[in-house]
Amino acid sequence: MHYVVTRNFYSDEYPHKEQRRYLTRKYTIPSLRHQTAGNFTWVVAGRNGLTPADTQGIDTIWLDVDPPKNFDSTTYLMQELISLLARDLDPSMKIITTRLDNDDMLLPDFVERIQASARDTDKGVIDARGLRVDTRTRKIYRDTAYQKVPSPFLSVVEEKAGKRCRLMTAYYDQHSLMHRHLPLIKLEFPGWVQLIHESNKVMARSPAEVDTRGQPLDYDYETFMKSLHRTPTQAYPAE
Repeated sequence: MHYVVTRNFYSDEYPHKEQRRYLTRKYTIPSLRHQTAGNFTWVVAGRNGLTPADTQGIDTIWLDVDPPKNFDSTTYLMQELISLLARDLDPSMKIITTRLDNDDMLLPDFVERIQASARDTDKGVIDARGLRVDTRTRKIYRDTAYQKVPSPFLSVVEEKAGKRCRLMTAYYDQHSLMHRHLPLIKLEFPGWVQLIHESNKVMARSPAEVDTRGQPLDYDYETFMKSLHRTPTQAYPAE
């Protein structure tokens, strides 16, 4: 059982709700809709203006969450997610939970490759390489920031067999610390795309600073975006 989980809730004071909603509809949702493996469920925590019509064609579970003020959203979501999954889990099956922010996207064969790797893993953190696209300059970079620590797109594989097994999920801790809790398996294929824009932490940097977090790739942005909807072998620029 594979769950891709997205935090989609914000405080009333958050100024970029509209932009995030736009990015979710333009990039995140289409990237899920074009996955080569369809046997996953998207868990959307918070509505932020999205409706079932937006997620048509994707098996979706809506978590209507409202985190208390001054409460860490990662911990809160982990607790809510465990409560959700514990209701329907088959104890004999492996569980995969994957993090996906609502302003980023997955390459088309991401889910398929993560599931293939999970077949040989009883418990661990699986993480792929990634790309970074600066939406302001339309330049594409090969990520270098998450070579030794888990990225924000990590997946946690675990089993729920036996009374003492306790679910952790991909939100057990901050993504960059998850390798302290479970073995880290780094896959060499590029599986995700982090979007650089004005309203997230990475994107507040200048284009020159973004360059220090990745290796510039000489690919045309428009061609790259169109390639996301082609066959898996054409889903991302070759090394």
